[in-house]
Amino acid sequence: MMKKFKLISFILAITLFFAIPIFAETIVLKSGKTIEGEILQRTDQYIKIDAYGVTLTYYFDDIESVIGEDSKNSQKPIFSPTSLGISKLPAQIFDDVASSIVVLTTQSAMGGSLGSGFIVEENGIIVTNFHVIASAENVVVKLKNGRSYPVTGIVDYDPIRDVCVLKIDANNLDVISLGSSDNLIQGQKVLVIGAPLGLEYSISDGLLSGQRDSFGQEVIQFTAPISPGNSGGPLFNIQGQVIGITTFTNVGGQNLNFAIPINKAKKYIHSYSKMSFIEFVTSLSDKQSLYNLGVELLEAGNTELALDYFYRAVELDPEFVDAYVALSDIYALLGMGEQEFQVLEMIVAIDPGNIGAHNNLGFLYGHSEMYNEAIAEFKYIININPDDAMAHSNLAAIYSKAGYLDASLAEVKKAVFLDPDNAIGHSNLGWGYCQKGMVNEAIVETKKAISLDPYNVDAHYNLSYMYYESGEYVLAIEHCDEAMRLGRSVEPQFLEKLRPHRY
Repeated sequence: MMKKFKLISFILAITLFFAIPIFAETIVLKSGKTIEGEILQRTDQYIKIDAYGVTLTYYFDDIESVIGEDSKNSQKPIFSPTSLGISKLPAQIFDDVASSIVVLTTQSAMGGSLGSGFIVEENGIIVTNFHVIASAENVVVKLKNGRSYPVTGIVDYDPIRDVCVLKIDANNLDVISLGSSDNLIQGQKVLVIGAPLGLEYSISDGLLSGQRDSFGQEVIQFTAPISPGNSGGPLFNIQGQVIGITTFTNVGGQNLNFAIPINKAKKYIHSYSKMSFIEFVTSLSDKQSLYNLGVELLEAGNTELALDYFYRAVELDPEFVDAYVALSDIYALLGMGEQEFQVLEMIVAIDPGNIGAHNNLGFLYGHSEMYNEAIAEFKYIININPDDAMAHSNLAAIYSKAGYLDASLAEVKKAVFLDPDNAIGHSNLGWGYCQKGMVNEAIVETKKAISLDPYNVDAHYNLSYMYYESGEYVLAIEHCDEAMRLGRSVEPQFLEKLRPHRY
């Protein structure tokens, strides 16, 4: 009897030693993936599970079903009553959510500012806009009950999407309910709660105007009024769920306000921090990091935010030429000639051999009819590099505008000699011959330009004029029509001259 007991004990010990945990719950995602684990926490927004020692969070928007043996947990309905479409009055929504909304006070070398945010996990995980805290050296989060906490960690962020998830050292906080930004209905009622112009916990309502594209990113347009201080706060549906993060307003319009769809931000919400807040501040205190971030934003089409980072880069290093060049490119793109001119002068003062800056200055001077200054810029480039065909061509164009036709013709001949396959050079040479009354030579050079670049609209237009002057009206009409087809605006007087010859 004793031997039998010992054998059974041995077998049980072996069995327990090799036991594999069998979880009662299986999460089936809409993607088709299944995850087995033990449910640790269930809210009306998400489920947290322990999957072999790893804590994972899954939002109900991504869950198809929950299968399990424990009816107490697994049979609980996935959707909360609010997600089933039960509407609430604005006052009721405010009472329900106000304790989950926070006010952010930031301090930087440039001064202080306010923003908004909202609590998504009870252990101090808060969502706001990246631009609210991007330049801050210190951020304090104030709760509805008046308590304040410094930001200690950065959970995740995306400057392109303008999302930042923060961490404060607090527990048992009231958590906001996240809805879905998919299948929104144009015209549905929405609410905003935030701190516009420092007026904390202000509520406003409006309508969802539509879903747009801004800087290559999807945004929600709505009419509920917002102001500085609302940034980073929640946009609610009438069930009291967050469907967006308010981010910016169009100051040129009335009630043209925008929010980031909440579904685009959910992937940035975790329970762990990527870095401490000090590490975050340090990373954005390096001029190269700021410059790289500006380039990234510029490539994404967000010129306004890119400008801010390039400016901050040159504030850290007033001789950071790359950042100045980026600023000048943006100003040129926006047609802000005066600002571009100032930045270009900064570049050539720091780096006198910067050919690109001298070239752009020459163009700006020429556009402003400051021909002597433009000529000086292009001559400076040629002095550095006598074989720069484009500089000779540009100098020829300025000489032509200033009325120095012989000098213009001499320079453009040099440009064509240095770069025989340059269509613009041949086009300019053709026009130089035309101005000197050498129409046959002008036609030959302009035809060369078109053979090198059939889409050179100015060459087609110039050739049309040359053919008209030489009495070849059919060819003049042909090239005039081609210039218009390519988008060239043609003077009405010239069209009138051609009209009698069209038949």
